[in-house]
Amino acid sequence: MWKYPGCVRNGIDEQSANKIFDEMAEFAKYAFNKSHAACYAVIAYRTAYLKAYYPAEFMAATLNSFLGNLDKIPQYIDECKLLGIEILKPEINKSDSKFTTEYGNFGTGTNLPFSKEEKAKIRFGLGSIKNVGSVPVSNIVKERRENGAYKSFTDFCERIAGEQVNKKCVESLIKAGAFDEFGQTRSTLLASFEAIIDTIQSGRKKGLDGQVSMFDLGSEEEKNQMNEIKYQFEEHEEMSNKELLSIEKEMLGIYISGHPLEKLRTQIEAQSTINTIDLRQLDEQMSSNLDNSEMIMTKQNGKIKYTDGQKVKYCRNY
Repeated sequence: MWKYPGCVRNGIDEQSANKIFDEMAEFAKYAFNKSHAACYAVIAYRTAYLKAYYPAEFMAATLNSFLGNLDKIPQYIDECKLLGIEILKPEINKSDSKFTTEYGNFGTGTNLPFSKEEKAKIRFGLGSIKNVGSVPVSNIVKERRENGAYKSFTDFCERIAGEQVNKKCVESLIKAGAFDEFGQTRSTLLASFEAIIDTIQSGRKKGLDGQVSMFDLGSEEEKNQMNEIKYQFEEHEEMSNKELLSIEKEMLGIYISGHPLEKLRTQIEAQSTINTIDLRQLDEQMSSNLDNSEMIMTKQNGKIKYTDGQKVKYCRNY
């Protein structure tokens, strides 16, 4: 039995002294000294300032801190939407490896001129696409910066696909919509990309790489026409919007170009009083307050019942 002569001398009984000590010991598990608290206060102030005055740059940096995490990225994308920041889909000639900010026609970067009236947007980074590793992305961006933008899908394949960027990576880029700017449908590219890459690799193995051929002669327009003959695309109509959104969600972890329930938004909002973001926050609140005497959870019908009698429907499967 612990003895607290100091407490006893000051008129505090032993049972109360033990209780006070136990509370102090529990608090000490996560107690902040002044220097620690001051550092946290400075960080909180700086991050709040950046989020208030440079929201796009702040959120882009936050997204980059979870690059490749398809569980966390969607949560912060939701936060961007709440802040009114538009998220742009990945593009092979505009995206870097990480999330970047864009202002109108000025392109990517945070040090470019822009008007105060013009809102910044965030461009999805290639490094956040599923099955696209950091090394292939670095090679793609490096080649683009050194030798100019990719002119077409076949130009991309000739310059980069093969040893540096494998077929799985190219497939993921197609599904994510990174080549949409070139005009071919995603279904056409998915049906054709393997044969195109095989043709390029076969030519290199035969020692034709670097040699001038009939396909390299003539004007730029004639070269493009010759490439259409050189590389045969298996033409297909575009997939349905539902299929496009499905593969987009698979590759990016979120819906960018639309949402399967967008057409039903008005009806859903009229019939519901809570969304999945609110449910997630409620789940976090419930987890942190399970021992709170003001809230208990019944096992019937998955309802939370507060001491004031209010009942809230709650669903964990979202």
